[in-house]
Amino acid sequence: MSNELAQDGATIRHWSACPDCLSDLRDSEPQSGKCPFCGAPVELIWWQRYLFGTIAFALTIATPLLVGIRSVVWIGIVSLMVGYPVFAITFFVLLKVLPPKYEHRLDSLTLLPG
Repeated sequence: MSNELAQDGATIRHWSACPDCLSDLRDSEPQSGKCPFCGAPVELIWWQRYLFGTIAFALTIATPLLVGIRSVVWIGIVSLMVGYPVFAITFFVLLKVLPPKYEHRLDSLTLLPG
């Protein structure tokens, strides 16, 4: 699971590598947001979270429209009902198509003086 060495001795970082130990996390989903090899807190990189969320939100709104519902109130109600399944399916499918890239998760809480 560790990185391979290149010809010149430099390490090659995998796309789905842990930012701390550089272990490849493609085949091992980080449980509870921690790297299974070193225990570092990790999360999906920001643009993947935004991309996945935007696509899932668009599909959630598009689902009632595809069924033929045209009332704004009913679009909202049906979107709330299908929201979680659509988000779960979208994340599952997109993580299979586009492998996840991880970054450090900031667990610290910043308090403003005042």
